Amino acid sequence: MKAITFLLSTISLASSTLALREAVVVIEGPKGNTTLDIPVDQNYQIPDVLNAVSSIYLVGSKEVGLDTINCIPYLASVGQGPYYAVVRSTEPAYFDQTHGVGSIICRTTEL
Repeated sequence: MKAITFLLSTISLASSTLALREAVVVIEGPKGNTTLDIPVDQNYQIPDVLNAVSSIYLVGSKEVGLDTINCIPYLASVGQGPYYAVVRSTEPAYFDQTHGVGSIICRTTEL
């Protein structure tokens, strides 16, 4: 019984320390603003939101320091290759005209 209690408390502790780290990003487009919670280190694709983008702002974070995050809006949906700009909390991305973004990947320098 003690072993089961110990195992369950260990699992609970591990799951609480592995909370989902997210970047909070605002996408501006012709239909208005959309706020997205983008999981860190994952290729994020939402075609109906990303198909017409005029600016991108990194406005917050969850479970990770805001100043440690950078987000890259890629042309392609595979999250690699040519990209528009590196977006940081102090450096939003502004486009001269509306662009389609294939995907966004946000990364952190925190371990």
